[in-house]
Amino acid sequence: MPTWGALPVEFRILGPTTLVVQGKRRHLGVRKTRGALAVLLSQPNTVVSASTLVDALWGEESGREPRHLQPVISKARNALSVCGPRVAIDTTADGYRLRIDDSLAVDLFRFRELVNRARAARDGERLDEAEQLYAEALGLWSDRPLHELDTPRAQTMRDPLRGEQTAARVALHDIWLDLGEHDRVEESLRSALLGELDERFAAQWMRTLHQTGRTGEIATYFRTFAHRTRLEVDAEPSAGLRRLHDDLIARATTVEPLSGRGVVVGLPRAQAHFVGRGEQLRSLDHALAPNAIVAVDGPPTVGKTTLLVQWAQARRQRSPDTLILYTDLNGYSVSAPKGREDVLVEFLRELGSVDIPTSPVEQLAHLRARIGDRRAVFILDNARNSAQAERLLDLTGSAPVVVSSRQRLNGLIVRRGARRITVPPLSDADAEELLTRRLEDRVTADPRAMRDLIGFAGGLPMALLIAAEQIAARASVSVRDLVDELRKESRLLDVGSDGPDTAGTLRTIFSWSLDALAEQPRRLLTLLGLHPRPHFSVGAAAALGDMTRAEAGDLLDLVVDAGLLDRDRAGRYRMHDLIHSFVTDRVGGPQWVDHRQTATVQLLDWYLHALGAARDLITLDAHRVPPVGPREPIEPVVHGDAAEALRWSVTEHSNLVEATRLAARRGHHHHTWRFAACFNDLLQRHGDTRTAIEVNDLGRRAANLVREVEGEAGCLNNLGLTYLAGGDPHTAALHLTRANELFERIGNSYGRAVSLHNLATTHLERDQLDEAATAYRQALRTLLEPGGAPDKVSWSVAQVHLRLGDLHLRRAEYDLALAEYARARLLRVALKDERGEALVVSAVARLHLSRGNPAEAIAHGGDALARHLSCVDLVSTVNTLCLLSTAHLDLGELPEAVDTARRAVSFAHDLANLRLQADALRTLGLAQARSGSPTDAATTWRRAAAILRSLSSPEAAVLESWVDDLPL
Repeated sequence: MPTWGALPVEFRILGPTTLVVQGKRRHLGVRKTRGALAVLLSQPNTVVSASTLVDALWGEESGREPRHLQPVISKARNALSVCGPRVAIDTTADGYRLRIDDSLAVDLFRFRELVNRARAARDGERLDEAEQLYAEALGLWSDRPLHELDTPRAQTMRDPLRGEQTAARVALHDIWLDLGEHDRVEESLRSALLGELDERFAAQWMRTLHQTGRTGEIATYFRTFAHRTRLEVDAEPSAGLRRLHDDLIARATTVEPLSGRGVVVGLPRAQAHFVGRGEQLRSLDHALAPNAIVAVDGPPTVGKTTLLVQWAQARRQRSPDTLILYTDLNGYSVSAPKGREDVLVEFLRELGSVDIPTSPVEQLAHLRARIGDRRAVFILDNARNSAQAERLLDLTGSAPVVVSSRQRLNGLIVRRGARRITVPPLSDADAEELLTRRLEDRVTADPRAMRDLIGFAGGLPMALLIAAEQIAARASVSVRDLVDELRKESRLLDVGSDGPDTAGTLRTIFSWSLDALAEQPRRLLTLLGLHPRPHFSVGAAAALGDMTRAEAGDLLDLVVDAGLLDRDRAGRYRMHDLIHSFVTDRVGGPQWVDHRQTATVQLLDWYLHALGAARDLITLDAHRVPPVGPREPIEPVVHGDAAEALRWSVTEHSNLVEATRLAARRGHHHHTWRFAACFNDLLQRHGDTRTAIEVNDLGRRAANLVREVEGEAGCLNNLGLTYLAGGDPHTAALHLTRANELFERIGNSYGRAVSLHNLATTHLERDQLDEAATAYRQALRTLLEPGGAPDKVSWSVAQVHLRLGDLHLRRAEYDLALAEYARARLLRVALKDERGEALVVSAVARLHLSRGNPAEAIAHGGDALARHLSCVDLVSTVNTLCLLSTAHLDLGELPEAVDTARRAVSFAHDLANLRLQADALRTLGLAQARSGSPTDAATTWRRAAAILRSLSSPEAAVLESWVDDLPL
């Protein structure tokens, strides 16, 4: 649509005369005004005589004169004023001329331009392109042109325009006939034949009857058409139409139908190790009925062909008289995709035809005759897309059709009403059965290695069988070594070929799907190989592709339809591990070297920006981590509030860990230490001590490399906190001392106070209470020095008061401890720090338990527990559950004690904090022992002791002695 200035303008005269500006219809006035505009727009930039306009508007016998046009033209000019000076009606000596800068603003001239392009495409044998262009051109027609005028002159002007429309319809029908789209020809011609006596339509109808095996109906139709011609126009059908009739009748050959029982045409051998798929087999049975179409899809190598072959063989046994015709359409293959004529000839040969006609029309008639009245099922396997399959549907008559593709066949479903069946990866149980059938005893030789193999093969039968062949062929090598070898460096993608022929490898099969994508989705999928995990959000994909979320979503939908990606939930996607390995290798190629660096930085920027924004909302430590640079992502994540930021952080936890590792691996040091600084609080909540140590150490090293002293000191401080949480105050003190020295060197008094506070906690955990008290008070004095930021100071001062309360609790100074907790809580409430307040409430619960008030401990502990869960503080959740279990024990509430301890063990099991797991198990063992279940207690304490031994903790021996004292 032409755009004049900021105004997209469109005139429509192929139906009711309409002006559309910026997508909105504009009022063009009364009927005569619209009719005059239609006449002028049909001949833009050309003078239309006044007499022609008078005759078109009022008729030749109306007695109207040219002067009667003046008010009509005046109203037309007013209506066009919205278009500005580029559209105007000029008065000339002979009449009027509608002047317009671009005639393509008028739908009639866009129609003609599209028709000309369609003819050129047809001449160049680009039938798909020609079909699209003709369809687009005809779509511009909504009704008769010069719609508002009914005079004889208007009809004279209208007839040639309708002739252009009919010519375009005829041309489109010819293309459909060449493409075998007989259903579409029939649908279009049924209405045309009722309204128009056009021999071109009649010829196309007879050709359609012949090509769809209904040659016997041609003679009856021709007699009816000839009768109408004589009746309505007093003429006989032309000699050309009669010759076509005679030729089609003569071409109808007599072919003997197949005899004997059921025949299976072209079906491959059934897979020897077929497992599972009961649901899909039942769905195929239930879906088939006359005229039914079933669209089977699933990712590459998931076993669609194997499923269809198994189903066809079973159907043959149940229904021996059924004729099953199978073909591989080569949609994804080293061979070219099969066309309609290829499939026709293939079926005829498989059915034993010797003298195969050369004409596709006669071939189809021959095929229908060979099938005869037999019950038949067509299986069109490995289609490229819906379009390839749709061109073959006329071959199948009314027989049911099963079409398979790794592409989702949305076109068949929407346009043809096909029923969709998706083939998913095998379940772990079915995958194990498949390996057992192939490898027998070797599966049981190393069950853990087999579980690992099933895990990274991801339920793809072809991957499992390729791996099984490698294991079976190398009996002298351990299963574990073979599985590790296949997993290493994408080895599984490249095994399974026959010498230099790589067509049977997973890499080649995946490449057929990737290369079949259009350029933009193919580029985005390849760039997703840079994402460190196969699970990601649309926002991360947008960052990699340097595009908006909407643009990325549209492209990802195409990749999902191609079977290379799955939707996880709203806005999130998952890729099969092997496909992710494949695209990771692809993007690692030399042609992607420039894209890799840019896209990786964009991805890291996006994650870091979102993580930093989440940290600022979730944690009330006002010590902000400085941004990595001035450039924001194209469409950054915007967290509505702290709860939303926390949900995002929990969802993206694994991706954030991997993004930190990626930044370190690629040498993006400024990103690395900032990831560690922003991520620490969330890692502490999850209790993932091992990962927190790794991330903070990566951050420390990165900050040191780029001489970011404050960043290095911050990461050292966080390392110290992590070792503290893991029960290693000695190592924590080493890191915190170094952090304190660096903060002092750069004059950062706040950082010095925080690290000093954390050093004090290492003294507290080692029962060095006097040293702890001195350090806490020194940290408090430093924080309260003039010049500190109020928010920053309040948050940290509250933390010091909380720890001073813990110190007084160790000394059994309960009133002093309560006073410190009260000060801490007041500051937390003022800051609206729910997590910090929850920690204070937990501390008060511990105090009441120590003081011998278990009921008060339960009341405060229950309040704290709800807050911890709300803040996703899982470490504090486990600790509070252990406290509550102990309080229930003290009250003699044994069932409640056991249940609460079990909850603690369950939460701890999902964390990577081994010490926390041991604490939860120790608490559960105490509850079980007190409840009269010594055997259960022994089992639980042994599990806890094993964990503590792995940590080289002397507490393991204590638990073992408890087991020895049980009355077993």
